[in-house]
Amino acid sequence: MIIGDSETVSSYKNQWDRFFDKFGYRDKITKLRDFYPDQKSLSVPYQEIANFDNDFATSLKDNPSICIRAGEDLIRSFLESSKDFESKRINIRITNLPEKDFSVEIRDIRSDRIGKLISVSGIVRKNTEVLPRIQLAVFQCSKCASLTALEQSRGKLEEPSRCESCGEERPKVRFKLMPELCEFVDYQKVELQENPETIEGGAQPQRISIVLEDDITGYIFPGDRITIDGILMSEQKRSGNLLLTEFVTHLYALSFSKETKEIETLNITPEEEAQIIDLSKSDKILEKFTKSIAPSIYGHEDIKRTLALQMFGGIRKIMKDGTKIRGDIHILLVGDPGTAKSQLLRYMADISPRGVLALGKGASAAGLTAAAVRDEFGEGRWTLEAGVLVLANNGLAAIDELDKMDPQDTGAMHEAMEQQSFAYDTMIQLKEGTSLRIGEFVDSMIDENSTEVVEGKDCQVLEVREKIMVPTSDFEGTGFTTIRQVSRHIAPHEMIRIKVEDGSLVEVTANHPFWVVKNGSLVLVDADQLNDSDYVISTVSRDSQGERDYLDSLVSGTRTKRWFSGLTLKRISEVSKVSYSRKWVYDIAVSENSTFANSDMVLHNSITISKAGIMATLRSTCSVLAAANPTFGKYNPNLPLSEQTKFPLPLLSRFDVIFKLVDKVSEDLDYRLANHILKTHKVGEIYRGMESNEITDYSISDENDLIPQIEKN
Repeated sequence: MIIGDSETVSSYKNQWDRFFDKFGYRDKITKLRDFYPDQKSLSVPYQEIANFDNDFATSLKDNPSICIRAGEDLIRSFLESSKDFESKRINIRITNLPEKDFSVEIRDIRSDRIGKLISVSGIVRKNTEVLPRIQLAVFQCSKCASLTALEQSRGKLEEPSRCESCGEERPKVRFKLMPELCEFVDYQKVELQENPETIEGGAQPQRISIVLEDDITGYIFPGDRITIDGILMSEQKRSGNLLLTEFVTHLYALSFSKETKEIETLNITPEEEAQIIDLSKSDKILEKFTKSIAPSIYGHEDIKRTLALQMFGGIRKIMKDGTKIRGDIHILLVGDPGTAKSQLLRYMADISPRGVLALGKGASAAGLTAAAVRDEFGEGRWTLEAGVLVLANNGLAAIDELDKMDPQDTGAMHEAMEQQSFAYDTMIQLKEGTSLRIGEFVDSMIDENSTEVVEGKDCQVLEVREKIMVPTSDFEGTGFTTIRQVSRHIAPHEMIRIKVEDGSLVEVTANHPFWVVKNGSLVLVDADQLNDSDYVISTVSRDSQGERDYLDSLVSGTRTKRWFSGLTLKRISEVSKVSYSRKWVYDIAVSENSTFANSDMVLHNSITISKAGIMATLRSTCSVLAAANPTFGKYNPNLPLSEQTKFPLPLLSRFDVIFKLVDKVSEDLDYRLANHILKTHKVGEIYRGMESNEITDYSISDENDLIPQIEKN
């Protein structure tokens, strides 16, 4: 049903009809009929509509909901001759909205944009899983048993007010929802946050909710930089059963595009270009950059030089044997309090085009990497939220007070870079029923898409662009989820073999976590810490009635118990170390949950949350600058670094450069530092005087002593 006066709707249909004829869309519409439901959307670039009829383009811009629904209704009428398309869902997806007329920053969205086409860009902060939403609900009357169909909007389920057959109204009759007769559409919510480089000063990034439906769901993940073309919608807020005067907005997505470029396009003036060329010819270019970094901080020339190199980064290199070396630099500053560690981090995060700053004491493992959380955004269900390292993709992640983080949280960083993988012969199942070895599957994916493979340290990662689905569980039931990434890692010499009581087994790396039941709770335990008395989560075979009978048995007793719908518990019968001779071990990252299921067990997907975020950023496209204080408050040069921090050695080894900052007792150094601080305050007075035009030659002389020439330019 199209809401709008019939004359306007008829006019829009006539314009769409002429547009389809003129631009050759009839053949594309015919293909929709032939390939439905695999293909149910018609992509229409906005510029083609503008070239066809500017007035029609304006109508689409100002009244997109009615205009697009009219076009979709027209397409259904074209297709009804050969198939029953009257109630089928057809989507017109407007693409490539011109930036000049439609692009708007998230923080600049105002009420005058409601109901209009807009385009917003940002980085995905979190997303929900793909869920079914009722678009056409069918109800059964409690009196006459007749059926009534009612279109549903997003939000609360709307019931009929009266029965169309017997005429009885509520509350005299009740209406029962008939889910098996309802029509559903795939539905997903995404939270989009402003890109870090567009935020000025210390402003907090603004966010907007995005609603995706049907065939564009399941392709957007936390950390993705995207541009969304859609309709700005509003929804009235509620307080219990009361409707409030305030509304909240969201963007109903028509189409989206992912940013794939790694280098920003900058607009520079001819004068700036000339200055850049002059600087490039200088023999002391590195020295000039070094002196321009945090000039108000005294000393630390070696650190500043390294920070300059980190800011520019290196170039990913491919060796003759095929080995690839990343170009990103990871730096750790460890030292006494008051040695300007935090100021250096804040300065670098501020000048980096994609810099993100996080405080260790306020950043959990979720805050650094990513996490599955239950919140209002996901309407009580699990959502996947991106952390600092994901948001800083292709930029700099500055992590201050790393020593203030809990050990399990810093462990999340290490977990992301460690091997938590499966042996080649581990069997996986695809949605269509195919069973194959994980090694065979990942090897073929990486070999077929070799140009898109991202090289990490001793690993290769590939983002999967196809929609390949595997079984999954959120511990409330089983279903299917989309594979986001596959990866393979240089294998250890030994693996851990986990065998359960029915004879099924899996081989994993030693630190691969398993979901097990401990004291009635579901916890994660590393493979090498498992015992033969532990219970692991397993899927229930569809044709195995015996496993279904576990429903009535006990968790802590001598038998296993059915835990959730479609799941059961199996007791581990053997945990052993086995030799492993293959080159690689393998991982799969799924998109919505932290697990995927093979034919035997529900397996923890270590790279879905923390590992995926860091493997895709820290190792490959994100530089990390971290700072920490020594465990005992002051750095002791007589003790090794590993004894003065609580970080595990494997985590420390992930940093390319570690600087030790010591506050030495030196009268001469203190004198020079105090003199520098006084001059810094003097320059502050000079800048304040510039605003009031109170500048003297003496002040300018002081300025020249402190401010590097490159900053003056």
